[in-house]
Amino acid sequence: MIFKRQDLHQLAGSSQVFEEQLEFDLTSLKHSVLRQLENVEVSGQFNYDEHDDHVYLTMVITGDMILPESLTNEDVRVPFESVVNETISFNSDIPEDDSDILVVKNDFIDLNPLILTHILSEVPLRVVKEGRKRYPKGEGWEVLSEEAHDSQDKALDPRLAKLKEFKFDK
Repeated sequence: MIFKRQDLHQLAGSSQVFEEQLEFDLTSLKHSVLRQLENVEVSGQFNYDEHDDHVYLTMVITGDMILPESLTNEDVRVPFESVVNETISFNSDIPEDDSDILVVKNDFIDLNPLILTHILSEVPLRVVKEGRKRYPKGEGWEVLSEEAHDSQDKALDPRLAKLKEFKFDK
């Protein structure tokens, strides 16, 4: 999604609504977890302030990301939604310490990198399928669900059995 500065001048003082479906090629992206993006839709509006040379952008990004499940490495579809409010300026005199304003150096605004950055911020650290019946296990170990762990007998460690006889003063 690219907006040219000269087109924005024609829209000065009015809101422009947009809605678009996007596709991203993730082969060039060196992200260790994100396998694929599907059904990415961006909708929102922007206002161009000709006096300040700022674009005020509000958008909602929705879609599905395909991630590996943490236990089995199977593909899992995870829906996401990100609400974005950004101020973008063509004015290069903005101080660098003003991190609330994105300054563009060209005469156009390319929103794709900004959109991808917000999508990447939505990637969860760990994904586990809900409703899993079987968990991985091996020789001498197994992964338990929380319910299975809670239902196990809490056998007392024989080394600590003597402490049961200890009486506390109240």
